[in-house]
Amino acid sequence: MPGRRRAARLTIAALLILLCIAGALHIFGYVGTNSAAPAPKAGAAALELLPRDVAEATVQALQRTIPLTGTIQPLNQTEIRSQQAAEIQEVLVREGEPVEKGQVLARLDTTDLEAKLRDKLGALDVGKAQLALARKNLHANKSLLERNFISQTAFDNLQSSFHIGEATLVSLQAQVEQARKALAHAVIRSPIAGVIAERVAQPGLAVAVNTKLFTVHDLSLMSIEALVPARDIPAVQVGQEARLLIEGFGERVFIGKVDRINPSTEQGSRSIMVHLLIDNTDGQLKGGMFAQGTLGVSSIVSAVVVPQAAVREQGGHASVFCIEAGALTEQRVETGMRDAATDTIEIRSGLSAGARVVVGNLGNLRAGQPVRVMNVPTE
Repeated sequence: MPGRRRAARLTIAALLILLCIAGALHIFGYVGTNSAAPAPKAGAAALELLPRDVAEATVQALQRTIPLTGTIQPLNQTEIRSQQAAEIQEVLVREGEPVEKGQVLARLDTTDLEAKLRDKLGALDVGKAQLALARKNLHANKSLLERNFISQTAFDNLQSSFHIGEATLVSLQAQVEQARKALAHAVIRSPIAGVIAERVAQPGLAVAVNTKLFTVHDLSLMSIEALVPARDIPAVQVGQEARLLIEGFGERVFIGKVDRINPSTEQGSRSIMVHLLIDNTDGQLKGGMFAQGTLGVSSIVSAVVVPQAAVREQGGHASVFCIEAGALTEQRVETGMRDAATDTIEIRSGLSAGARVVVGNLGNLRAGQPVRVMNVPTE
């Protein structure tokens, strides 16, 4: 009897062990099945996608660009101001007219200026005559001093008068030069070649010194000032080219080159001003036009790329939803260079060329979800 009971207990223990092992295998088998991407459920409704919602990863050249916007202005422009207080006698140009360097733009009334010049010339003649007389007296009295006919003090006074006459003559000559210069300034000339952008001068208008008369723009070389985020500045170098579209010229592309980079950020922002130059030999561009475009700072000859809208970033990681065997799979990827011109992004790892990815925000996508790309006829 004791042997039978022992055998029964062993049998029961063995059955319990087998049941535990079976349960464990069932549990591990269940967990293992669900660790992979869930298979599409039979009969589950498929997510319908339009062809525009799907893109293919391709291999192509990629360029990193920085967007730019700004207003173009002539690199060289100048304000011409009166250097004399006088009445404007004649104006020879109007807004929009081209002018050459040194061309006469206007003339001031010279009546008073000519009178002042004559007065200074007369004073100069008097000064020359007085100096000549002082020199003659000094020479004559020098021989008298040598024969002791005059005292040394008297001779020193004559010599001092002669030196004063020399200094006076220099001063009078300078006044004559100033008067001649003032008369020359009565003829207003353009200091640069360009186009009259503004004309304030009008015949008969009395102007004071430093009154603005004209503004001249040299349109042969234009500049654009664009703010670039400080984080992008390390990639910006003098000489890099920007492709610009300018209002009024449709799809015509203008090329600008980086000329200067400011040494500090603009006040109140984390951006730095970059100055670009645009050749405008034909003079078609005008000051004040709005420009926008991209500055190319680096490039890759061959890269796997997808539309930027296909990449989802969450928790510091990037991923894409791929379509494989009629269902979605979520694939983690490493991204690289972004091309603003084509709105694409480099995929450094995690995706191969030819893979089909979902583009745009289509709601709550999940791995394993069945999908179907509808065949929409083209018009």
